[in-house]
Amino acid sequence: RPEVMLGWTTSWLPGMLRWLVNERLGGRFEAPYLPDEDDWGQGWRARSIVKTVAITGVDTVVWIDDMAVRSTLVRGLSRAGLDPSILVIRPDKHTGMTLRQVRHAARFIEERIESRPTADGGTSIETTRSAADSDHLDQPD
Repeated sequence: RPEVMLGWTTSWLPGMLRWLVNERLGGRFEAPYLPDEDDWGQGWRARSIVKTVAITGVDTVVWIDDMAVRSTLVRGLSRAGLDPSILVIRPDKHTGMTLRQVRHAARFIEERIESRPTADGGTSIETTRSAADSDHLDQPD
């Protein structure tokens, strides 16, 4: 979707991330690294997200990370005067993201996009989705 920005906050090297995206995720999550000019100390991923939100002005954040701490992100956003909608998902560190978690994130994003006001006072999308629409991530590209 053109309204969605995807980015990675990871300590993985670019080659490792390319392997993950291509081999494990079927090439679906190709995205740039978010800013990480940080000391990589505790909370660096949350600081990277806060910096990206401040630069881009995005109004919705989904953070999927086995080490994500929602309170750290909320505190950083609040200190920066930012108030986006936030979903934090902590996958099992041994399993990683599941398709169910990805679908949950996609629904969260869709709901935020659909509820955005338009110039005429309506909302972005005023249609009813069927249950099958939320399963589009199961289908090969």
